[in-house]
Amino acid sequence: MDRIGQQHDFLHKKLTENNVTHPLYSRINEWENASIKKIQEVAKKARAALEKYLNETKTELRESLGKIKNELASSRESNDYTEMELKEWTDELNKLRQLLEKPSTIDIVEDDQSQPLIRVVQQT
Repeated sequence: MDRIGQQHDFLHKKLTENNVTHPLYSRINEWENASIKKIQEVAKKARAALEKYLNETKTELRESLGKIKNELASSRESNDYTEMELKEWTDELNKLRQLLEKPSTIDIVEDDQSQPLIRVVQQT
């Protein structure tokens, strides 16, 4: 009879314990951490790609501005320029301003064809 009472008490204690001790909790935590790490790695690559794109765009704009600056300086020094050249420089500067203020469209595109980064954990 005492043994049955002990078994009852043991089972009752197990029923009232917090489920956090279940071994699958640690597997879910590992899955969560691995998933977060994968997302962080992809985000880091995306940031690096964006930074590269923005720097290349700025470099191209600087080169174009430098070219215009040299043309303006040369024409100003020789006092030799036409209305057509003034219009071209103005148009080019306006175009560069627009590129600086409103760069070409760049967006995040989610690839539906690739394997998902995170596998879903579910009860079987």
